[in-house]
Amino acid sequence: MLKSTELKDWLHKNLDRLDKLLLVLATQDTPISVSKLIEVAESAGFREPKKWNVSAILTGSKGKAIRTSGWELTSEGKMHLRALGVASISPAAMQVATDLRHHLSKVVDAQTRNFVEEAIKCHEAELYRSAIVMSWLGAMDVLQKHVLLNHLAGFNTEATRVNSKWKMALT
Repeated sequence: MLKSTELKDWLHKNLDRLDKLLLVLATQDTPISVSKLIEVAESAGFREPKKWNVSAILTGSKGKAIRTSGWELTSEGKMHLRALGVASISPAAMQVATDLRHHLSKVVDAQTRNFVEEAIKCHEAELYRSAIVMSWLGAMDVLQKHVLLNHLAGFNTEATRVNSKWKMALT
């Protein structure tokens, strides 16, 4: 999330109306009304939105902002702002997400791909613990499928040796 103190610097750059409105939305944790958006912009010394049709501009954002209980920034909007250079996430962390997305297309199994894709989304949202958990689930999914297809008999033999009450794994 963009800090209010950083907003002033960004609003005075040569950006289009939509980008400036997205910047204001990026300072908020919850959806906000148009009047609140204008108020936040004015508190940063940016008075132009008062003359604009803010709802029309945000409606034309192609999914970067959506109206729920108020206007809010979507993940697509956050990615757009990151592409402009507005991000609390480091460039190195952003590159990791980009590289992972490139490799994601090579994951054939749909379930594994879903785990990995969610891990990438968590990483992009700076939810690092969640990203680790989702990565682990993806890795375990790969391991389980590999054992099932290639080593099920050996797995059952070892499991029975360790625990005599083991029921043979079939799936």
